[in-house]
Amino acid sequence: MDLHHQLFYHNLDIVFFIYGFAFVVMGISVLLQPKKMSEFEIANILWLLAAFGITHGINEFLDMWSIIKGRNPTFDIVRWFVLVISYIALFEFGRRLFRLKIPTSSSLRKKIAVPLKWWLLPGALIIICIAGLSSEDFWKGGSIWTRYLLGLPGGILIGLGFHSYYYTEEATLRHLNVKKYFFTASVAFFIYGILGGLIVPHGNFFPANVLNTDSFLTTVRVPVQAFRAVCSVIAAWALAGMLSIFNWEIRTKLQEAQDILKQQLKESEERYLEIVESSTDIIHSIDVDYHIKLSNTYGCLLLGYTPEELTDSHIKNICATATWEELEKSFDKISREGSVFIDQGQLIKKTGEKLHVAIHAMAIYDNYRKFGGMRLTFRDITQRKTAEEALRESEERYRLLFEESRDAIFLYNRDGKFIDINQTGLDLFGYSKLEIMNLNTNQLYIHPEDRKKFQQAVEEKEFVRDYPVKLRKKSGKLMDCLVTSTLRRTNDGKIFGYQGIIRDITERKKMEEELQNIEKLESVGIMAGGIAHDFNNILTTISGSISLAKVSVDSGSRLSEILIDAEKACFQAKNLTKQLLTFSKGGAPVKKVARVEELIINSANFASRGSHINCFFSIPDDLWPVEVDEGQIAQVIHNLVINALQAMPEGGCIEITAENIVITAENVMSLSYGEYLKISVKDQGIGIPGDHIKKIFDPYFTTKREGSGLGLATTFSIIKNHNGYIDVCSEVGRGTTFTIYLPASKDKFPVNTHERDKVRRGEGKILLMDDEYSVRTTVCKMLRHLGYEVEIASNGDEAIILYEKAKKSGTPFDTVIMDLTIRGGMGGQETMQNLLRIDPGVKAIVSSGYFNDPIMSDYRKYGFYGVIPKPYEIEDLSALLRSVMAC
Repeated sequence: MDLHHQLFYHNLDIVFFIYGFAFVVMGISVLLQPKKMSEFEIANILWLLAAFGITHGINEFLDMWSIIKGRNPTFDIVRWFVLVISYIALFEFGRRLFRLKIPTSSSLRKKIAVPLKWWLLPGALIIICIAGLSSEDFWKGGSIWTRYLLGLPGGILIGLGFHSYYYTEEATLRHLNVKKYFFTASVAFFIYGILGGLIVPHGNFFPANVLNTDSFLTTVRVPVQAFRAVCSVIAAWALAGMLSIFNWEIRTKLQEAQDILKQQLKESEERYLEIVESSTDIIHSIDVDYHIKLSNTYGCLLLGYTPEELTDSHIKNICATATWEELEKSFDKISREGSVFIDQGQLIKKTGEKLHVAIHAMAIYDNYRKFGGMRLTFRDITQRKTAEEALRESEERYRLLFEESRDAIFLYNRDGKFIDINQTGLDLFGYSKLEIMNLNTNQLYIHPEDRKKFQQAVEEKEFVRDYPVKLRKKSGKLMDCLVTSTLRRTNDGKIFGYQGIIRDITERKKMEEELQNIEKLESVGIMAGGIAHDFNNILTTISGSISLAKVSVDSGSRLSEILIDAEKACFQAKNLTKQLLTFSKGGAPVKKVARVEELIINSANFASRGSHINCFFSIPDDLWPVEVDEGQIAQVIHNLVINALQAMPEGGCIEITAENIVITAENVMSLSYGEYLKISVKDQGIGIPGDHIKKIFDPYFTTKREGSGLGLATTFSIIKNHNGYIDVCSEVGRGTTFTIYLPASKDKFPVNTHERDKVRRGEGKILLMDDEYSVRTTVCKMLRHLGYEVEIASNGDEAIILYEKAKKSGTPFDTVIMDLTIRGGMGGQETMQNLLRIDPGVKAIVSSGYFNDPIMSDYRKYGFYGVIPKPYEIEDLSALLRSVMAC
């Protein structure tokens, strides 16, 4: 045995180790090589080559172990399975490699590759099993046929596959200098396929009985395992070189990725700068020391700085103190969480002006996620702040208007539930806020259908003004109200509810009704005044004619008595016209000194006439006279008696007393010291409640459904105009007493009507002006009977002409008697003014059926020497003329 033969034979275990180690290293290298995302198709099948390398290397380690420890049946079975698995991987890798990138054109490779289908492997395994079962030693026979059917074609296909794959990828692989590795691996696997697949253990069938490891050793003098080991080492080296294509691919992709990232970063920075520069926000990038590194143009312009002035300046230099403190407190949070939003802050412009801003702070990190500063975006919210302030002020004004309005303001939904109502509304209805919010508006309407009508009107017109409704308070009291309302809609236009104001016009409506009553009273009063005036003219004619007739007959005759009765009737009629005139105008009293005993009795009886209530009088005979307007005092007594009658609907009696009293300096009535006439009217009625006592003399105040509230107010006014005082004392359920105080006259004994002077004749020239023909005729007769020369005029113009003519002729008028009111012509007042311009010494007497006219009560103020109310008698006229002419 040769020396080198002995060397290999005795060190065959080392050969197996090198052989197995090379393949294991190759398999592990393939597994560890990153190639998952590779674009080389071979990367998808290299796992099969790695499986072959590792399993076949293990198989060679098992061969080494068998040399060292010896063989046994179990060990042979394991070795057989490992060998079969490794060659399955080898064959499948070769088949798939050879089929990669099959050319479309007709070629030898295409002809070989197309039939290499997947079913070849299972077919070969079936043949191996059949052949193994047919041989004497299954494991040995199976091992031999595994090498023939899988090892030999697998190695050859890999050899040819590496060669052809390189040429299909040559355009990509040429510049990588890996051609030598592909061709070396191709040769190594091709030779290995022949040495490992054709040189098999000795078998008792052809060709294993001819071409086997023993015959190879005998012929070559070197074990075939040594050549296989050399092939494995070369194949492992070549494959390691081939795997560099994946490293190159990774480097290329990384470089491409880096280039893309750089380009994207560049584009991103360009876009960022473009966005920053085009932004209408103030943008600053600051470093970890809070120094500004970048500012956009708009931000610089808005703050009034140049970019150079802001660069490297501290951010707090442009922040208000409170804003900087807020930012400083937020920096740790920004570095941890990435961003912070501050709703409100202030920046300081270069001019010192403050700018309201919202702040968004975002952290800036470097490539290692290390905090590197912040990007601060300041949005100008000055307009928003102004709008918010205006809105707040508007809401405050609205709330102030809402809460302090004197009108009830409401808002309720379509179902009638209140959403809001102001305090005036709560006071109006008498509910608390909680109570009314739980109410339905139907409960406030007297008739629930009225609410439907109101809502329908609002929905049809969108807005209604002063819509009349009747509402009910919590107490049950009814109110007349005017509602002004508009619709409330949601954003999509649907009706949400109704809002508006409610005005309580109950008192106003009552006053309007009273005003209507007053207007009616005024109309009746005007008519009554006209009737009284005309009636007084008629009475003047009647009473004048009676007085003429009376002085023309014997005083004791029957005819004289009849004329006296007629004269009394005229005076009663005169009193009636006085009441009508007082009712029609009131006004300043036409005072004269008079006794009021008969006036009180007559007025009270007149007022109570037709009722079932009696008046009882207690009036002494020595009452002091008073200076009064008899008609107005009669109206006072009339009003007080009427008031007493209305207080006693069930009947009763009225006590009327009069007495003389002296008022001392100290009195609760604030009356001057002196003598007064006290008149009391006491009833037995229902009385007046204490809360009404202070209001009874107010105009229009009344507790009676049919009352006007004017009677007591008029009474109060008349007594005041007479410098007197009226007081009231009442007890509910017991009755009321009204007490009047009138100043007593200094003239204790006024002339009684029945004790007037007799008719005395006179002489002189008199001008009589009156628009009533009957009055002119009668008075003219009376004057001529008295001995006067008379000329008559129907109006002021005629009177002036006659007066001027008489004066110029040298026979002037001694006295002028003028009617105050002339229909369609110049009346007494205007005529008097003209006469005074003609003759300042003119003596004139004013006469009128309107005895309560202010001129009648203060005639001297207007230049008249005397006054004589219509109707009058010849005795009155005679006395007045003597008095005027004596002046």
